[in-house]
Amino acid sequence: MTAPVLDAPADAALVLAGAEVFQATFEHAGSRGDEFFPAGLAATSPVLVTFLVLRVPESPHGPFTIAQVRLSCRSGVRARALVVATAVDAAEATTAWLAAGWGIGGAPPVRVERRYDRVRVGSPWFDVELTGPKPVGTESVQYVTGLHPVAVPSGARLAQFEVEVVPDRVERGRPVLHRFVAPEAAPGLVPASAVVATFAVGTLTLPRVRFLLRPDQPAHLGTERL
Repeated sequence: MTAPVLDAPADAALVLAGAEVFQATFEHAGSRGDEFFPAGLAATSPVLVTFLVLRVPESPHGPFTIAQVRLSCRSGVRARALVVATAVDAAEATTAWLAAGWGIGGAPPVRVERRYDRVRVGSPWFDVELTGPKPVGTESVQYVTGLHPVAVPSGARLAQFEVEVVPDRVERGRPVLHRFVAPEAAPGLVPASAVVATFAVGTLTLPRVRFLLRPDQPAHLGTERL
């Protein structure tokens, strides 16, 4: 995965109404998972594999859908999710805007299918479904802060990206993985035991990028504030 160039970091948060947020989590099987992380991050036990999809119907630069494969870890004592693959489905100008401002980039396609009895999403790496959705409280879902690779003039970094969602409604169900292809950045990744899947509709905030992390150093040494 080629890291996007973060050359115009967003200096203000962007509030986006009517967003759809899908999240499905599985436990990685077959290894401790330490090999997936740079030296500055520590694997959790077990490593959780999360498929996160954000679909935004309207933004200042048009609609977009983002799909990510994320792995649970810790940066210092803080829970984080390392992004090992990203796909962005949007117009060319929208894709460039997301890459320049937030360091989020990748090739399409991303697919989201909503029906009364399931939600199914797809990307180049996964095809996963939430079955038997049931309404739950809006406080029942949380999204771990992500760290995704970017390129800046000083070198390779991990950009901190908080997924801030104020949901109007949330549904929870069983995740079913129909297809998985391990990303280039995480060969040997095996999402196995299903944990949970959720689908939320509400207001998504893209915060400005506040921190960059050196992947080869622990957080207390390698964190850079923008």
